[in-house]
Amino acid sequence: MLEELSAAVDALLEVDPQGLTDGELCDALVGVAAERARLEADEAHLTAAWDARKAWDADGARSGAAWLTWRCRLPRRDAWRRVRLARWVSQAPAVEAAWQAGDIGAAHAALLARAYTARTSEAFARDENVLVDAARDLSFAAFTKVLAYWSQHADPDGAEDTGANERERRRLHLSQTLDGMWLGDMVLDPVGGAAVAETLSLIEDELFAADWSDARARIGERATLDDLARTPGQRRADALVEMAARAAPSRSVIASATTPRARRWPTSRPTTSGPGLPAAPPPSTTAASLVATTTDAVTDHHLTAPNRPEPARGDERSGPGSDEGGRLGGWTT
Repeated sequence: MLEELSAAVDALLEVDPQGLTDGELCDALVGVAAERARLEADEAHLTAAWDARKAWDADGARSGAAWLTWRCRLPRRDAWRRVRLARWVSQAPAVEAAWQAGDIGAAHAALLARAYTARTSEAFARDENVLVDAARDLSFAAFTKVLAYWSQHADPDGAEDTGANERERRRLHLSQTLDGMWLGDMVLDPVGGAAVAETLSLIEDELFAADWSDARARIGERATLDDLARTPGQRRADALVEMAARAAPSRSVIASATTPRARRWPTSRPTTSGPGLPAAPPPSTTAASLVATTTDAVTDHHLTAPNRPEPARGDERSGPGSDEGGRLGGWTT
């Protein structure tokens, strides 16, 4: 069994990526990701059986996680997570089947396991197939919002407790260095963080549009991301300063923050009971309609966001160049 797997991996390693077309490289990456997910699912399947038998006991290990830490040279925390996830997935047939098919990955399975609690177990058993379909069909970011919305509906008391604990952890530090620069870091709760992140992103989109317009004016159709006046980090910094300036209109906007072109701001936003999520529905709402409602909200956000130009290289924030790429109702997320 393992000999055949090892031979297949050896054959894959012998492939020269320089000899592949762009399309073949894209297909290879998607295919390898799916097969890696299947291997991880099989590893979880084996781990669950191995742990149930306590096969690790023969080596004198105190637990399965301790054995994995020793024999597989894993970080202790990762070893514990693998064992816990394997135990849980073995009791979630729809999740296990989708994972073994390569339709979802370990990250999806871990999020679903986190959403399963004593208070949500009955709702999860009822809605497992719908949630797995969401994991299979949506971008990871959209799936995360769908699952958060489902969790709030399935266990509103738990969501309130979690929200209170998260809010207690909020903090912000900002201090000036000896040379006049400013350094800082912050931790925000999901609701507050989502509000800050969305506003910052909207302003950053304006600055990107201004930078791109400037690059096209200087260079023409050949302009790429390398020709933009600011790096992504610099645009985010300028967006933060611009956000402060808009909160205090009497102060002038810093010179480096290029005046953005007019943009279409959302005329309405869904009422939120969590970061970027619609208000809780009535108790009779089904899991399928929860997914549909949240999907519509996520789609609405992207439909009201400005369309960025498509430079020669992938945009660093949206579309194919983004780590949150996916399709929702035919729209890129």
